[in-house]
Order: sequence, then structure tokens, then C-alpha cells
Amino acid sequence: MTFRELLRSASDVPDRERLLSGLRHWSFGESVLHENEEADPETEAMFLRGTERLRAHEPLQYILGEAPFYGRMFLVNEHVLIPRFDTEILVEEALVSLRDIRKEGHLTPSVLDLCTGSGCIAVTLLLEEPGIALQGSDLSAEALSAAKRNEERLAGTTGTIRFVQSDLFQEIHDVFDLVVTNPPYIRDADIETLDPEVRDHEPRIALSGGEDGLIFVRRIAEEALPHLNDGGRILMEIGDEQGTDAVKIFEYNGFREVRIIRDLTGRDRVLSARKGCK
Repeated sequence: MTFRELLRSASDVPDRERLLSGLRHWSFGESVLHENEEADPETEAMFLRGTERLRAHEPLQYILGEAPFYGRMFLVNEHVLIPRFDTEILVEEALVSLRDIRKEGHLTPSVLDLCTGSGCIAVTLLLEEPGIALQGSDLSAEALSAAKRNEERLAGTTGTIRFVQSDLFQEIHDVFDLVVTNPPYIRDADIETLDPEVRDHEPRIALSGGEDGLIFVRRIAEEALPHLNDGGRILMEIGDEQGTDAVKIFEYNGFREVRIIRDLTGRDRVLSARKGCK
């Protein structure tokens, strides 16, 4: 059976081409070049297993064990949220903030990636802006294990990022120049309306933001100030209709310069705020 025939055998599976390319580590152009070659037995078996998992609505990224983020491939599994393009906006804002912090005289900015998940934000910041003092925290031990593997695989280090198991700030005992976070922010009722790939397979703990989607926004706003240096910044990914409420919550808790950064479609995406100087 050729690779073309293998693809035809799964004509009902929309992601079959991406599955095969991922299994073979081919680009789209390479997959076209190889389509008339005989499929090796190992690839054929993995492809057939993979198509069955796709038919069961398992995310392609979990089947392949990796997902792209900010130009790199991160290891992912069922214990971590799959990195998404929207979160690259949070990274871009964090990089701008880090450069501003350095201009203010903090040559080794201290950074906390709260709710680190796969570690895609923390590892990306480490690689894009070397020389920062970086911590990553998550409630899930399995997520922290994945984050550590991504640090080792992509940064070639272990322990450069200090990973801490913590329920938000509960086990965090340091103060930072910058806190970045992509917490759960989907309303519980809305989770049931999500695509089955997300609803049935991605970790509920990384999705559920409570009844109104804002439970972690409130908790972080209430807990973050003691963990920020004077003038320190916080950047948080939020839901696309949560900007107004999130701003009010952070202003109520004493933050200043609270604003919303929108994505390319004009939707609320990132909240930015600062701690006032004494």
C-alpha cells in the first residue's frame, strides 16, 4: 500500500494528512513527494491506530505527542492544555515587558509563569530572553513533569526554570518583576458546548473558570500583589468577553495601569496591570 492509498483508506478523517505528516516528520511539500512510495509496516500501523483515535475525537496533538508554539514543538499529553496561537499574544506582551524592565535597571528580571501547564510560556521566555530568573508553577504534578521535559528538550537545561507545585500562589514565597499566567477562564456551562476534542480530552482542571469564568481572575487579583516588586507587572490571558469585568476586579484589588490587549480580531485577550510604587 502506498502512502496515497493509506490516506485514501481514511478518507472520512479530516486530519489524516496532518497525522501522516506528523508521524513521518514531513512538511506538506515532503508528503507530496513521498505519496507514491510504499508505506512501511510501522507507519501503516501507527497511522491506522491514529485514525481510530481521531474518529473518537482525540486531539491530533495528543496522538502525535507534540504541538507547535512560538516556532517550536512542545511535548504535550492528556495532562496539559494544548498550546494555542492566542497565547502567543501573551508571550509577545511578556517579551515587551521584560525589555522594559531591563531598561528600568533590572538586568536579571524575576518572572513567574503561574499555571505553567506544558511550560510553553516559561520555556519560550527563557529561550527568547535569556538571563531571566524564572519560576513556573502548577497545581498538577503531571503538568510539571511535562514542563520539565520541555525545558530539557528545548532549552537543553534542567533546573534553570524552578518548577513548583502550587495552588496559585500558595507555595510561592518569592517576589517578581513579572507574573505571566494563562489560568482556566471558561465558564463551566460553556465547557459542554466546546468541541469534543476539547470537552472530552483536554484536562478539565485547565479549562474550568467556575460559574462565571472569573474565579481564577479574582483569586489571582487578590493574591498577586504581595508577590510583585514595586512597579511589577502582571499579564494574564482572559476570555474574549471578560475584559471589562477583569479590569474592574484588578482595579478593585489595588492594581494600576490596568488595560486590555486585544487579539488580531479585536477580541479581549490579555490583561496587563502593575503594582504601584510605595
